[in-house]
Amino acid sequence: MSETGMREIDRESAFYTFKRCPYCYTHLKLAADHCVECRKKVGPVDKLGLARKPFNTKAYTAALLWIALIALYIWKGIDFWQAIQSFIWNYFKN
Repeated sequence: MSETGMREIDRESAFYTFKRCPYCYTHLKLAADHCVECRKKVGPVDKLGLARKPFNTKAYTAALLWIALIALYIWKGIDFWQAIQSFIWNYFKN
């Protein structure tokens, strides 16, 4: 394959023979998906030789949920939380 036909990831990884875990800095093979030391998921190598951190869907979802709850609390105020507490109390009471 010609140099112009290489993908961007292939060109970046062509300069490196290994990549480093972004969490514990262990040397990994370029094809590694998980770190052998800390067992965390790693992505492709970046221009500095570090493996990229994968997108954490659970953390971003939890953060958005908390932001929405705080915004709802500010918007509706205490009455909303009292309604939630009474609903939970009645649900677990029966």
